[in-house]
Amino acid sequence: MNPLISQPANRAVSAPATVLLRFRYRLLGTEQVNAMGRDFTGRWLDEAHDQFLSSVSHAQYLESVERGEIGYLKGSPPYHVTKDFMQVERLLVPLARNGRDVDILLAITIYLQPARLGAI
Repeated sequence: MNPLISQPANRAVSAPATVLLRFRYRLLGTEQVNAMGRDFTGRWLDEAHDQFLSSVSHAQYLESVERGEIGYLKGSPPYHVTKDFMQVERLLVPLARNGRDVDILLAITIYLQPARLGAI
């Protein structure tokens, strides 16, 4: 599991999209650290991963925050896996401490290696 904190620069979720919404790794599990080859806990995703802002993941994170909807991704690792993984599956769950404005995304990611693909 990978809780991500969405932190607007003094903006409500309904503010114009011209204001940058950033995401930070709050916590990374052992297997995610192993898959990425490094522990990025506490780092901003756009600083930790050069391709994050142009990835499908960034667009999905923004959509999940703005709409308050669950996101799902299955396919090639979008930007950050350094080892021999052929596919990932990720579920993004938006959470709101006040019950209305999304301020945390819980990302649950499974990394699939070639030998494990046939088992699913």
